[in-house]
Amino acid sequence: MIVFRSRPPLPPLRNRQGLPVKLGTALAKVIAEEAGFPYGNESLSTVLSAARPVLGDAKLLRIYEREYRDIEPAGDLRALSQSRGSVYTRGTLTTG
Repeated sequence: MIVFRSRPPLPPLRNRQGLPVKLGTALAKVIAEEAGFPYGNESLSTVLSAARPVLGDAKLLRIYEREYRDIEPAGDLRALSQSRGSVYTRGTLTTG
């Protein structure tokens, strides 16, 4: 049996502007607006398919960099650094 101690939830990741990082539909909305399209709750993949020919890869890369570059600290890394002694095992652990 593996027992995990719970930790308080991590705060939302923030981009270098101090805003919450946009994922999924929030990112789709930003890309649609940058391309000059009205956003009607389409999926990210649908928006990317329509916006890529309009924006080009270089503009999409700038949007990604604005949202994802310099996120500090990354949530998984922060959680890992705080996880000392958080996993305990009981019983026998066997491998295949």
